[in-house]
Amino acid sequence: MKKIISVLLLLAMCVACFAGCTPAEEGNDGLAAAKEYLYTMYKDEAEATGADYVVVGAVMIDGVSYSVTWTVDNDTVKVVPGDNKMVTIKIPEPTEEDVAYNLTATITDAEGKTETVTFAHKIPGAEKVAESVVLYFPDAEQYITGTDYIYTSSSGSQKHELTLSANKADAVPLTVRENDDGTVTFIAEGKFLFCDATNVQFVATEDDNTKFVLEATEGGYFIKCAVANYGGKAQYLEVYNGYLTCYGMNAEKANIYTFKLEDSTGASGVLKDAATETPDEEPEEDTPATGADVTVVTAPAAGTAYKFHLFHATNGEDMFLTGNTANKDYYLESTTDASAAIDVYLETAEGGYYLYFTKDGAKTYIDIIVSGTYINIKLATAPGVVYTWNTEYNTLTTTVDMDGEPTGAYIGAYGTYSTFSASKTSYMGGDGSFCANLVTVG
Repeated sequence: MKKIISVLLLLAMCVACFAGCTPAEEGNDGLAAAKEYLYTMYKDEAEATGADYVVVGAVMIDGVSYSVTWTVDNDTVKVVPGDNKMVTIKIPEPTEEDVAYNLTATITDAEGKTETVTFAHKIPGAEKVAESVVLYFPDAEQYITGTDYIYTSSSGSQKHELTLSANKADAVPLTVRENDDGTVTFIAEGKFLFCDATNVQFVATEDDNTKFVLEATEGGYFIKCAVANYGGKAQYLEVYNGYLTCYGMNAEKANIYTFKLEDSTGASGVLKDAATETPDEEPEEDTPATGADVTVVTAPAAGTAYKFHLFHATNGEDMFLTGNTANKDYYLESTTDASAAIDVYLETAEGGYYLYFTKDGAKTYIDIIVSGTYINIKLATAPGVVYTWNTEYNTLTTTVDMDGEPTGAYIGAYGTYSTFSASKTSYMGGDGSFCANLVTVG
């Protein structure tokens, strides 16, 4: 079996490259300020880089752009310039041992003067996964069985889950097959572990929903669905209320997403039909509201008409943008009627995109501003912040200046509010926080 590594590192702060930045401090020239700004962007990023990642190709200070050239001291790591001033760091297949390398940024001003800053990284050594394993859930010291359970919600909707047992003999042995695309497939008795963002079960036929990505984490692995997502958010296997199900990652509850792949010795569980026991409390629901056929855009194109949408899991509603403002013009109204939603577009900008819709024959830009201690939405006739594409949540993010600190921001909803609002990116993925996506309807 090939070695498996899937530590996915997305340097979220790369979205800040062309946002408003803190002016240079007195006595510190723009080049030095650009160096400090770049250092601040990446100083806290993970040392281990198990997959390709993206860094900025320029930073802007006080309206002046400074180019950034990246080099590495390891021939196996490649630096690949891309579109929109972004640069991809290509990571090779891991070896058995960790491989250290230094990533150096050279910042250059218009006069050719330079400053450099270096970040230490490593490519983690590949881990071997036994060909026959059981899924162990450390948080409850239980094993995943092959017993299917059908959960029926109060609304009558149903989904498949799998039961757990504290006895390893009840665990179902799994063959782990690594696929050519780097994903893995779990096979038991000729059937395949399956997740389509709602159901987790074993099925007779394999397809893209039987593929998973192992993300190494402290104490084991996160098991991400390779393609299944809900509302543009990747789905992960999790244990909730004693059953194996799926949900979007909540980093604050990493324990319920963490599994170990133990050797199957001692396991003799088999696949069984749906169990009939009823849980003590109702599990989480992650099922889209009925209504419009919504497809989340994963690779947006400038000039294409999209709808701006999110599924509000707390309210159980699909929300679409109308283009009207609400509550002191700091929020945007929504509608649950897709036919009443306004078309939105991306306009190419240096370092990313502007977001706009057409109203009364004129472009109306969706801007994000700082109002005291709050981040708010603001409609404007001229472009404002530059958005970049966040591939983890398939959404647009930007950076604003709050008290001299670059702060990530995105558009979504939270709590029980039915309006679109701006929030800090630190809230993304948290309970009661929902990201807006570009979608097509029909």
